Order: sequence, then structure tokens, then C-alpha cells
Amino acid sequence: MIRHRGDGAAGIGITLAEINARPHQHIDDGLEFLVDAMALVRARCPDVVLLVVGTGPGLSELQARVAREGIAGHVVLAGRVAHNDVPAHLAAMDLTVAPYVAQDGFYFSPLKVVESLAAGRPVVAPRLGQLTSLIHEGVTGLLYSPGDQESFADCVSGLLLDRPRRLAMGLQAVAAARTNFGWDRIARHVAALVADVVVMCRSSHLEEATDYAATTHSEGSVRIRPRCGLLLRVASAQSRC
Repeated sequence: MIRHRGDGAAGIGITLAEINARPHQHIDDGLEFLVDAMALVRARCPDVVLLVVGTGPGLSELQARVAREGIAGHVVLAGRVAHNDVPAHLAAMDLTVAPYVAQDGFYFSPLKVVESLAAGRPVVAPRLGQLTSLIHEGVTGLLYSPGDQESFADCVSGLLLDRPRRLAMGLQAVAAARTNFGWDRIARHVAALVADVVVMCRSSHLEEATDYAATTHSEGSVRIRPRCGLLLRVASAQSRC
């Protein structure tokens, strides 16, 4: 078990996206907002520690700021960790945060939030994009107004200071992750989408809509290309997920 905090200290955490291969698709992880807002949290919870796991475009700037402001005792930068070690790092957190800032066309992969929920950690996030559908406010986490540091600090410190509520949310988070984001549910959802697309193509009277070209590859997957323009990659029973 990995523990980055002393006895009695409260820990919150954030996992960062890997450095983007295409900079124009970069999503702001909200690190500047987070460090600013953490000063308000420390005023209410002096022993709080922020655990930052992963790498991202703003990591070097964060390292410099932590050193410049002398807050190394309150911020642990774990950097990139092995996939198998991620659960232990999540276990070292009392709750996690997803402090994204408002952006045009906001959208991001929900994997980090779902991983936190599956680990039994309540998530504090802004009311942005699909975050509002991933997090059941007051049940699996708390939502705050985007960019509002006081609201963020209220949510975080409130959970840190209320252990029974935090633990109850953690149990609800695990249940929600299993129910809403299990692979069986995702597979059914994808199958339904594919069926809808096929129906849509047929109803558009495209003669080539039902003309599929399928080829089997050595890795055990099948690539299906309906002529209406949708490219799907379907794993066979022998392929690894």
C-alpha cells in the first residue's frame, strides 16, 4: 500500500492525462486553479496533502510553483506510475478532484473519473460537460460552479471534515461504477449504437449501406466497414481486451 501522508493527515488526489500527441486537442486539467483553491482548503484543513499522479503538459510548471511557494509538504508529485500501481495510489486518497476549467466545446474522456468512482473515492468536479452525468451530486461526489475557488474549497473541505459522509459516498461510487460503467453494459450500449447506425443507413436508401467488407486479422479482430462511412473494430472472442 502506498501512503504519501502522515498520520491524521487528509489526502486528496488528481490523476493527469498523458502528454497529448496532438496539442490542439489539449484539455486544461485545471492545475493552476487547483493550486490556488488548495490554499483555501489548507486554511480549513491544515494537514491536507495533494497527491498528483501522472504526467501532463502543466506538470513542469506545477513542479516549479510548488518549489517557489514552499508548499512541498502539501503536494506530492508522483509522476508517471505503472498501471498496476494506480489502484494503490487511489487508495492513498480520501477523495479525488477533476478541476477542469470552462472551455469551448468541452469534452474529455471520463476514464479518470470512472476509475476514481470504481476505487470508492468521491469525486469533486465542476458542472461542465458530461461530468454532470458521470457524478451523482451528493451521492457519488460533489459539483461546484466552474472557476469558483470558494465553492471548490467548500466541497473538498466539507468531505474531508465529514468522514462518515465521505465513506458513504465512496460505497455509492463503487456501486455506480459497477452498474453504469461495467464492460457488459458498455458492450450492450455499443451494440445498440451499431444497430441504430445500420438502420439509419438502410433507411437513407443507400444501396451500399448493407454491403460490408470484413477481414480477419492475425490478432483475432474483425474490421467491419459499412459503405455508409462508419469504421468499426470488433474484438473476437480470442482477442484480448
